[in-house]
Amino acid sequence: MPIRPTPSALRWARATVYVATVGCALGLPQLGHATPQAARQAAVAWAAQATGVPVSAVRSQPMDERLQLAACTQPLQVDAPFDDPARPRVRCEQPSWQVFVALTLPQAAAPSAQPTAANPTPPATTRQVVMLTTHLARGTQLTADVLTVRQVAAQQASGGVLERPEQAIGAELVRDLAPGRPLRRHDVRAAVLVKRGALVQITIGNAQRFAISARLVAQQDGRLGQQIKLKNPDTGRLVMGRVTGSNEVMGP
Repeated sequence: MPIRPTPSALRWARATVYVATVGCALGLPQLGHATPQAARQAAVAWAAQATGVPVSAVRSQPMDERLQLAACTQPLQVDAPFDDPARPRVRCEQPSWQVFVALTLPQAAAPSAQPTAANPTPPATTRQVVMLTTHLARGTQLTADVLTVRQVAAQQASGGVLERPEQAIGAELVRDLAPGRPLRRHDVRAAVLVKRGALVQITIGNAQRFAISARLVAQQDGRLGQQIKLKNPDTGRLVMGRVTGSNEVMGP
């Protein structure tokens, strides 16, 4: 798939490239669906460009091929909100949806901390990191008031640390954590915004033109951007929807 190369290195700044989407030619979302395979290909192409490795060296973990992604009326966008090239996000602006793709990158793709002829600047002795201000249990959704930013020795900040609070706000902890240690990417994940059995508000249509809302019962847990099944309690009919907020879903 064609991409527009990004000018900056991924580790230090977010990068976005645009990848053509199958089914966009007529600009009608109801004409079909963008397959999970298309999202995987976009993520792989982006990661290869951003890290400077061959596409063949990037591996992606399987996605559920039953996942239905509404056909995009604009080119797909790919970025890394957690500054991790191995966890890119594939997004569509119209209609709005997003999915995360898990990748495996070769060791050579990791930025080197050693000075070279092309980069003679020695590594910094300290680094800014995000820490918790209090002990929190697994599953806690992070907010700004439980996060702080500190400078620590560079050797204590290896292993994918988070450098900005916005990288953690809204995510949930995957394990119990104490304050005073750098928060790392593998310590957090997108929070569960919809729980199975919950009554969920689903909106179908464009709020600026015409939209209808209803309350359905979630048939599975859902995180931001995920597609989940919902059931109409009156008719028993099942529909798919994309999680957009706490107990909020956007319909097809």
